[in-house]
Amino acid sequence: MTNLTTVTDHALVSNKAKKYQGKSRAASTLRMYRSAIADFDEYCKDQRVSSAPATPSTVANYLAFLADEQKVSTIKVKLAAIAYAHRLAHLPDPTVDSVVETTLDGIVRDKGLLPTTKKAVTLNIMREMVVALPPTLSGTRDRAVLLLGFGGMFRRSELVEIMVEDISLTDEHLSVLIRHSKTDQEGKGLVKHFQMLNERAICPVRALHDWLSGSGIKSGPLFRAIDRYGHVRDKKMSTEAVAQIIKSAAKRIGQDPDVFAGHSLRRGGITSALKHAAEQRDVMLQTGHTDPKTLLHYNEDLGEGATRASRAAFGETDKSQ
Repeated sequence: MTNLTTVTDHALVSNKAKKYQGKSRAASTLRMYRSAIADFDEYCKDQRVSSAPATPSTVANYLAFLADEQKVSTIKVKLAAIAYAHRLAHLPDPTVDSVVETTLDGIVRDKGLLPTTKKAVTLNIMREMVVALPPTLSGTRDRAVLLLGFGGMFRRSELVEIMVEDISLTDEHLSVLIRHSKTDQEGKGLVKHFQMLNERAICPVRALHDWLSGSGIKSGPLFRAIDRYGHVRDKKMSTEAVAQIIKSAAKRIGQDPDVFAGHSLRRGGITSALKHAAEQRDVMLQTGHTDPKTLLHYNEDLGEGATRASRAAFGETDKSQ
């Protein structure tokens, strides 16, 4: 199937693009557009629809899909990237259709009136999730996905890009090289580290050992789809599959799957680490954040600052002060 990445690759390095690259802001925009186009292509492949050209209904459905987890500003960037790519490829622009415009208007209004934040997977919820997984190859894979995502504070886009060649695994230690991420478009790389835990059921190192042993994977994508016959496929798992693993695990233990999403693992790992007194600088080494301010909203998830303020309003302070 033809996709936008294939159609527009030459256009993104054309003379016109090079003019933009002469300015840092334009070069940054082009990097964002390339990433956005790749995301759209992946979505279209999963849905088995064309991305080049894309129909207005495909774009509208994509916007609705993004609305579950992403901010309006991010959605608008991705929409602009689709429009830009179609124009450069001399294809009809599907983003100007009324069905796309009204869908975006509805998302803006809905998210503006009722902002939603997906629930974090707490440590206790994680314990329940992994214990409840079935003793199948899919269950073994899902356990590794959940525990690595939580302990490594991964974005789901990072999880699906892990290659076997990017991991270093011993009996007691695991390191994972992340070649590219949302905040590392230039590919400087980030290494995430794990140590074997005393609590076997929630140990990411043991979980990955079990997945590699059970799947027989020696190279290529680490996390892959498994068909209904139990056969491990060659291609990498999709980002939507990661979200579905989380939702299914939540449903299995009686949680509402609709309040969880792909970001729930990263949010849960960060908030749990902070709750258990991890230093911010140590959390940032695992997440790849470079600005401590970006962790503020994760601290807000804990409610500890608000609790202290409430106690202070009544003239009380923490006993430790």
